[in-house]
Amino acid sequence: MQSKAVDQAADKPTLSYPTRIYLTGFMGAGKSTLGRLLAEKIGYAFTDLDAAIEAAAGAPVREIIERRGEAAFRALERAALHETAGAARLVTAVGGGALATPEAMAWATARGMVVFIRVDRDVLVARLKKAANRPLLQDASGALLPDAALLERIEALMARRLPVYERAHLTVNTSGLSKPEAAALLHRSICAAWEAAGALGQPE
Repeated sequence: MQSKAVDQAADKPTLSYPTRIYLTGFMGAGKSTLGRLLAEKIGYAFTDLDAAIEAAAGAPVREIIERRGEAAFRALERAALHETAGAARLVTAVGGGALATPEAMAWATARGMVVFIRVDRDVLVARLKKAANRPLLQDASGALLPDAALLERIEALMARRLPVYERAHLTVNTSGLSKPEAAALLHRSICAAWEAAGALGQPE
């Protein structure tokens, strides 16, 4: 029987061997932490897309958005994502908005395994209340939104993005798990998906 924490629907994109693995999900889901742990476990390289953008632009994400606007940041994000297409044996943790459009999700699912790291809303809210570097959750002064406004913003973003996230090859719910437990579940789930697709084997 399929675990409630793992969703691998029959109508999702057909999996090929995932020489590239993309971790998507809402901000605060733990994609970067889990991506590093997963990459170490399976012997892949790891990249954090936001960190790659910051290195290329010479500025943090918040500053890029403040100075150049969100549209300019999304263009940089898209370019950084497309650069991963030529890589092999790579785990990429993408920002919450990187695969939040049908077009971006289709691009990624055609080039690797996309895993949606799902975390329950209450867990996300608790984590994001402590966040100091989330431009989409800040007011004009750069301060974190008050609780009511923060919850409203999170729910609005989740409602818009969730239908696209659910187009990923695989969904893994890590709510209530420690980082090592979540990483272990992620690894097991990906291995099971490879096996179910008849593609389990040694990386190319």
